[in-house]
Amino acid sequence: ERFAYGGIVSDTLRRFTIRANGPQASVSGKDRLRYENKMWNIIGVKETRDGRNRFLEITAKAGN
Repeated sequence: ERFAYGGIVSDTLRRFTIRANGPQASVSGKDRLRYENKMWNIIGVKETRDGRNRFLEITAKAGN
């Protein structure tokens, strides 16, 4: 939570894990996700520790 214009604003962050092969391997901060009827803005993408080129971990923030 943070203060903005005299009120409290809460940001929702979530991490998603996807396979790192196929068309989704090129996911970047320019892309967005739709999950649980929300649009998620991607703020970070990295490989997981489960092996090189196997999985990607996406950090995203719920957007409008």
